[in-house]
Amino acid sequence: MTSSNKLLETRGLTKRFPRGVGDFCAVDHVDFTLCEGDFGHIVGRSGSGKSTLVNLLSGLLAPFSGETFFDGLPLPYGDDAAMAHLRNEQIGYVPQDAHLLPHLSVWDNVRLPLYLDGGLPNKEGVDGGERHALELLDRMGIAARRDAFPWELSGGEARRAMLARALLKGPRLLIADEPTADLDVLTSHEVMEEIRRVHSEGMTVLMITHELELLNYGTKIWTMEDGRLTEGQNLVVPKGAD
Repeated sequence: MTSSNKLLETRGLTKRFPRGVGDFCAVDHVDFTLCEGDFGHIVGRSGSGKSTLVNLLSGLLAPFSGETFFDGLPLPYGDDAAMAHLRNEQIGYVPQDAHLLPHLSVWDNVRLPLYLDGGLPNKEGVDGGERHALELLDRMGIAARRDAFPWELSGGEARRAMLARALLKGPRLLIADEPTADLDVLTSHEVMEEIRRVHSEGMTVLMITHELELLNYGTKIWTMEDGRLTEGQNLVVPKGAD
């Protein structure tokens, strides 16, 4: 259920890239608020700035100007260690392109967050985390591929492995950039049902998509065009979705 607590907020967020004799403004003074419990969608044409915006929101890019706040605190742009810790513990991020470590199996890629930042404090914590990793692989339909390496996976399998990794530590916020790209209809439905499940359990979700039929899963929508974001509009929550 959506609350009034602002979990993710931007003020005047701007990102410029050098191009020719001038700059290209990919994200143009964006003011944005995602409240705890929201399931938000950002839609827009290719090249409108959606992926640049989510890279800013997840801390993978630093802005030209403006600020981003997570739970009231400014994102630590420029502090790579602090930003990596935030993504490992609080913000699960699924990028548009597959980013699995090529020398690790699916199993090792998915459970990797358990061992970052010094790892879990005891064997019980590790065992519990690995059991959860196995459950996620099973729910994603890729348990049989746990020993495969990234180059042996289809695009859809790699994307599901990345989603499992992003969900492993139960983040407060899931940011997913086109999570159903490369997936067939059935698998896309299964992935979206998993995202809806974690949202119903209290996780806040922000998803980038161009598939309008997926908007039925959300509670709020923004449209991006030429680097500018429209004010969020509430969506009717589908029957049976909390």
